Amino acid sequence: MRDEGRDTTAAEYNPEISLWRRVLILEHAEIWIKPGQQADFEAAIIQGLQTVMSRAVGMRGYKLHKCVESPERYVMQISWNTVDDHMVTYRQGPLSPKFRAMVEPFFAQPPVMQHFELLTKDGPDAEDARN
Repeated sequence: MRDEGRDTTAAEYNPEISLWRRVLILEHAEIWIKPGQQADFEAAIIQGLQTVMSRAVGMRGYKLHKCVESPERYVMQISWNTVDDHMVTYRQGPLSPKFRAMVEPFFAQPPVMQHFELLTKDGPDAEDARN
């Protein structure tokens, strides 16, 4: 994971940092895969999201986007109740290694991941933006 220009890992996670304790968190991961493996990667990550990630405590939903201009580039967005649900419960639990085993062989480089909280929203479900 990258945070303010430095690499961080679950082992460095500090639950006392108030920024990381906020609720309704979006995990944003930028993924680059090895050329020519799009179909196999897409099958593997979709299966992993549906069968493994969907069972994670605190996981509220996910989106996977494929880049139009760069076919080896993807953006995965996972909504969590809290950063703790992702960085502690999920990362230190049995589901994380299962999911990573399914998708990691396709990575051209380690994904860049950060957490975001919603600032503002527009659209049909905007009234749910802070609920």
